[in-house]
Amino acid sequence: SDLELNQNLGTTFVIVSHELSSILSIGSNSIFLDRNYKNITAFGKPSNLLETPTNKEIRDFLTRGIK
Repeated sequence: SDLELNQNLGTTFVIVSHELSSILSIGSNSIFLDRNYKNITAFGKPSNLLETPTNKEIRDFLTRGIK
């Protein structure tokens, strides 16, 4: 897991992805950027943001493809 990599290697990894399974399985922290306002719209653990999204765009992104 990402925590084990961090503890064993003493390194933080930054991964840029739009692939939901990767984001939810390995992400311990995330930020969401707004291209129109050019700022951060949400941040936190991806699974927490999935449970309680901060806005419609975050909810739509994290639930895309889920029926």
